[in-house]
Order: sequence, then structure tokens, then C-alpha cells
Amino acid sequence: MEEHPNRIIRGYTIMINGFLIQLGLRALSMHGRAPLMLKCSEECGELSQAISKYLCTEAGMYSDKTMGELRQDIIDEMADVIITSLNIRLSMDITPRELEEAVHRKALRFEEKMDKVSGT
Repeated sequence: MEEHPNRIIRGYTIMINGFLIQLGLRALSMHGRAPLMLKCSEECGELSQAISKYLCTEAGMYSDKTMGELRQDIIDEMADVIITSLNIRLSMDITPRELEEAVHRKALRFEEKMDKVSGT
């Protein structure tokens, strides 16, 4: 059974309000905003690479890792993107509410696009 999206968002909110805030503030004080933003960009690229390797392996074009290892690579890179994205949130004084509203708005937009494609 899939977890309800609201629970996932609440889970991120819990992370935002706890350990990851402290970690992000520490990174911000040590490195400043620009390196944190560049790190997030780098992690997005690594996630993209992990997804590409997974899809290529699934299609039989790439095979230096198992599908399970490639799946774990995607999970790990997703975690890095989340962590570095939250660091940007802190460095730009973006409130949790602003981020939640943007996630909600973008999810609704995605739903509209899916409805348009499916004809509903």
C-alpha cells in the first residue's frame, strides 16, 4: 500500500524542523550560500545520472551494477537533493509554509497535466 502524499510531506516537515535545520545552519555558517547552491546543483546532476544508469540498465544497455544497487543509488541521490534543497531553503530564508505551498501548487499543476493527457 502506497503512503499517502500528505504523510510524506509531513515527514519532510518534521525533518525540516529538526536535525536537518541544525545541519543546514551549520553548513551555511561554514560555507555560505553560493557553495550550498552549487552543491545542490551538483546533487541534482548526480540524481539525473543515477536515473539514466537505471533506465539504461533496465533497457539492457548498461550493466556494471545490479538493478538493486542502481535503485539504491537513486534513493541516495534523492536524499542528497532533499538535504541540499533544504539548505538552500535556509540560506534564502524560505519559510516551510512557502515551500509547502509551492509543493502543493506544483503537484496540482502536475495533476492537471496528467488529466489533460488522459483526457479526464
